[in-house]
Amino acid sequence: MIVVRKIHDLNIAEHDLRYLCSTWGYHSYADVATALGAEQSRYHFWSVTFEQQVVGALYVLLGVDSAEVMYIYVGETQRGQGIGGRLLRYLERFLIEHQVKEVFLEVKSNNCAARQLYIKSGFTEIGRRRAYYADGEDALVYKKVLEPSRYVSTL
Repeated sequence: MIVVRKIHDLNIAEHDLRYLCSTWGYHSYADVATALGAEQSRYHFWSVTFEQQVVGALYVLLGVDSAEVMYIYVGETQRGQGIGGRLLRYLERFLIEHQVKEVFLEVKSNNCAARQLYIKSGFTEIGRRRAYYADGEDALVYKKVLEPSRYVSTL
């Protein structure tokens, strides 16, 4: 069973915390604690587990009426099973509950699977950052305007 859960504090399983450190490039648990502490009202974290193993993660920066997906990840062996789409739908409902009107994300231009997922999920490409990544790859910027009416019955 796939479980998506919001991480509210450091009272999470140690393996989840270790996974977040490695996945999001944190160097220590203290870095995660800082992100989950003082800025908790703006930064939101979720983990995705399958059979009690962390298989994905999401990290979002919440603004006044917009949000930016800072990081979304699904483990290689779990890709193509709908986990990414499910995570984005969960995120969309959360953002609408917080009166967010639009959400942004960026992706490497050569990441075709992620780009297809974002387009299928209603995101539109709005820009390109040339040679943005260290390897020279471009970043594509996507935006989705959120529609609260789609979730009125489920909120």
